[in-house]
Amino acid sequence: AVSFPVWLKVQRTANTFTAFTSTDGSAWQFLASTDVSMPTHIIAGLAVTSHDTSALNTATFDHVAVSSALPIDSDIGDVGATGGVGFSDVNIRVAGAGADIWGTQDAFNYYYSSQINDGSMYARVTFLDNTDPYAKAGIMIRASTDPSAAHVILDVKPDGGIEFMARSAAGNTTTFIAGATRSFPVLFYLVRTGGTVNGYVIDGSQDTLIGSVSIDLPSDALIGLAVTSHVRGTLATATFDQVSR
Repeated sequence: AVSFPVWLKVQRTANTFTAFTSTDGSAWQFLASTDVSMPTHIIAGLAVTSHDTSALNTATFDHVAVSSALPIDSDIGDVGATGGVGFSDVNIRVAGAGADIWGTQDAFNYYYSSQINDGSMYARVTFLDNTDPYAKAGIMIRASTDPSAAHVILDVKPDGGIEFMARSAAGNTTTFIAGATRSFPVLFYLVRTGGTVNGYVIDGSQDTLIGSVSIDLPSDALIGLAVTSHVRGTLATATFDQVSR
């Protein structure tokens, strides 16, 4: 039993649903987890029952928030083959074609949602098809779905090469900022704070800064998982887990 007021949270990762409670909305205590098969798009809301068919019960809620982690999948640019997203246990599989995320225009698959102002996203890449040495799978913050939009990406290539890159403004050429090399699986994250985006790799208990960039992005920029095969018309599949925001 808990004392009122009580904070409740349900978090979905693929088809795994995890429940948490909190006394202050900051420090969360794990309650339980279960696997339930549900479609990609589901209904979330507040529920109340009186447990009596002849009586009405009233509950008061505040601090209500819904965070939809990755609700939209879209091919960006001239990919030549339709990409998509799928789920298996705790894994998210994103398939993307396209020539590259580079130059002045991009071609890839993007599984994303809006990120309001500051925030972060974590993901672990456990597998990436080796369709080309420059195939990429990673986390991207992007101004829009326009192929030439400004963006920041932290990605890994099939050989374990990590890239931190950015396009400073729409139509500009993407710039390689910094890199590293790791073995799969690769766990990394992007953090946006004001006009700065930082990219980190997690090695056990150590967070290593890969790169940092100052960039002007809208408050409602997009954030999500990006995959390109680096071959127009050919799909590369990447497997992600430990995805969170």
